[in-house]
Amino acid sequence: MIFATAAEYNPFHNGHAYHISQIKKLGADGIIAVMSGSFVQRGEPAGMSKFERAKCAVRNGVDLVLELPVSFSVGSAERFAAGCVRIAEATGVVSKFCFGSENANVPTFEKTVETLETPEFSSVLKEELSEGKTFAAARANALKELGAFAPEKPNDILAVEYIKELKRLKSKIVPVAIKRVGDYHGGSTGFASASEIRRKIDGGVLPKEDLPKETSETLEKLLLQGKAPAKIENLERMLIGFFRNAEAEELKEYYAVTEGAENRIIAAAKTATSIEDFYEKVKTKRYTMATVRRMIIAPFLGIKKAEPTIPFLRVLAFNARGAEIMKNIKKSSDLPLITNFTPELAAVSEFAEQIVLERRATDIFSLATPVIGSAFSDYTEKITMI
Repeated sequence: MIFATAAEYNPFHNGHAYHISQIKKLGADGIIAVMSGSFVQRGEPAGMSKFERAKCAVRNGVDLVLELPVSFSVGSAERFAAGCVRIAEATGVVSKFCFGSENANVPTFEKTVETLETPEFSSVLKEELSEGKTFAAARANALKELGAFAPEKPNDILAVEYIKELKRLKSKIVPVAIKRVGDYHGGSTGFASASEIRRKIDGGVLPKEDLPKETSETLEKLLLQGKAPAKIENLERMLIGFFRNAEAEELKEYYAVTEGAENRIIAAAKTATSIEDFYEKVKTKRYTMATVRRMIIAPFLGIKKAEPTIPFLRVLAFNARGAEIMKNIKKSSDLPLITNFTPELAAVSEFAEQIVLERRATDIFSLATPVIGSAFSDYTEKITMI
């Protein structure tokens, strides 16, 4: 059985290694990870290169890493999950989709999905939104009022979205939940979270005890070379400048920019003195900070409102078992499997838009590291078997 899982691996830590070990205990004879590329759901660059993160994953038990397109990776939970599930489905080889969650109860999540699709839910949600609540708060209140589980922790929210997308696709892939061990906010129980590890790294400490040996060694090397950590603060002048020169009518075309937010964003950029100041000036009671981050990063990366497509499956790393899985994907999938970007591929009309988006995101990522990296690594990085 081939299992798929969704991840950011930002960075790949002991909790991720535990998750992979649990998948293997469930009988997986191959694991595909659908992983965010250069930018992650927080609306920020990943801490280290997508290529290095993918290699760390493969060196710790994943067989094949496929890239989640940036138009999905910086999206809402719904959009992020939809992209991951669609890629798993598109491979034609995945039997089970496995995810970590705090609740880890698939029937409970399935009931929530059923409730989300009822007219009663739509009616209650509308009432909640009319009171000026954020979408997340309104949805949670509506679910509770109708007696369904209302996910609040990030991984439970994603779990509901994975199952919702599997149902929408009428997929034969079976959802499997693994109980998450550890505190999302980096508490004292279980494994340290990725956010806690990033905080330690930002403070000048590499927490080797929280990382597999391969991740620790990779990060140590990248930190010495100035290739990590990539931070949104290193892009703030470029980013604020982009919005100071933006036109409101143009911004309306981009993902997550809704309800006249384009004018608020431009006005905020005119007086913002830092990226955090920019976020705070855009934020309102209606927009959560996560929504604000998406509103700002999507136009900057060129991500439009139109529903994103998946024109190909892009390989970031693989091992010998992964190579076998890739052969099966080529037989089973309707989508081409791509290991290396080339100018020739970028000239193919159905691939062009996605390749341009990924290249742009990765080129901008190279400006977010302590030492500025070279452009075009999406073309120059050669993907070979680990």
